Amino acid sequence: MHPLNSPDENHSEAIASLKNQGVGVVRGLLDPLEVAELIQECARLWDDRVTPLSPYNLRVSLRKDENGKDVLERLDPVADISPAFQALNQDARIVSLARRAFGEEVQVLKEKLIYKWPGTGGYGPHRDENYFGSSGVPGPDLLSISIALEPANAENGTVMFYPALRNTPLPAPADEPRDIDGSALEGKPFTMPELAAGDAVLFDGLIPHCSGRNLSQASRKTYNVTFVPARYEGCRDAYYRHRLEEQSQFRGESYAGRFFLA
Repeated sequence: MHPLNSPDENHSEAIASLKNQGVGVVRGLLDPLEVAELIQECARLWDDRVTPLSPYNLRVSLRKDENGKDVLERLDPVADISPAFQALNQDARIVSLARRAFGEEVQVLKEKLIYKWPGTGGYGPHRDENYFGSSGVPGPDLLSISIALEPANAENGTVMFYPALRNTPLPAPADEPRDIDGSALEGKPFTMPELAAGDAVLFDGLIPHCSGRNLSQASRKTYNVTFVPARYEGCRDAYYRHRLEEQSQFRGESYAGRFFLA
């Protein structure tokens, strides 16, 4: 990685927006040379000789394309197989944002590298809090920093946030109690930050959000790292232990065979 910008660089507006609305934007968090290096690392990791690209590899997550077919579209976790992304998790600029948001020492709960290939579907409406229950960390103490490695916009399925509903109870669909019924968001105000490569969105575990299908002809690579206060000891291990068990059960409904993590 290139020399760090000052970790005290003023991002007060983004932090204030995060605290007040659950979401904030930081422009130019990474410089173009850093982004280019990380794009190279994305290509290295997305190689069957480095990462077995198979639905049986629980590190490789699945989404549906426009035809309902499973698509391999993200790596989760990442830091244990990538020194570059491990270093990014510890980057003083990024850790400083999390410390300022919480006002205390922090740790990384999880990270994921989303490739979002053309045609890949988005994520339905949800709050992160509902997907992190196994970690023992509540929504207000979850902070995700989503870094655009490629431009993110409406065409390629960037994320939509609903700040006004952050503290509003919302109904879940019948088939997934952790999600939010899309009808509850219809007509509600939202913000959809369009990002250049190197920009980042900060959001907490309470804010409802979702993303659309990638309708463009290019990928939309994004790196998400989620921080929590350091006082939640063992939360990362608890989260990933549960996630891998859950993924094995879920995929076992469609794929017969032995699952692994590689």
